[in-house]
Amino acid sequence: FDLGVLYDFNDKLNMGFLFKNINTNFIWNNINDSFYEETIPLITSFGVGYQNNNFAFVSQYDITETNGNKFKEGRIGLELNLSNYSRYTPVVFRCGKKIYKSSTSFGFGLPVKVNENLELMFDYAIDLGYVEEGISHLISFTIK
Repeated sequence: FDLGVLYDFNDKLNMGFLFKNINTNFIWNNINDSFYEETIPLITSFGVGYQNNNFAFVSQYDITETNGNKFKEGRIGLELNLSNYSRYTPVVFRCGKKIYKSSTSFGFGLPVKVNENLELMFDYAIDLGYVEEGISHLISFTIK
């Protein structure tokens, strides 16, 4: 199971902790009808975010524990919301960077406000990947 806490200091600054895959195992049944139990790594995350009307900054630090080893990863991200500057084409630009493995991503989002209670968001990002890993295209659709 997962356990997390998000604390809002005010309407612009928040902080969160997350413990993911607490005591989680998965049992596989292979083609020989034998079973294999896999322990899913515990991930501990800490993050801080700041946002105002047009700009957001986020940072996250993860520790993944598996077989007695700890792997660390940090991430930072920036978001620029240009929706307030355009009447016809609202758009949100994003970029992010993984610190230790040095991977960079860029993207944009197109929010569509259907009514006061419903907003749709189409997101596209390109992840440049690690050395010799290749490029990934990430597409998502969100209903708020």
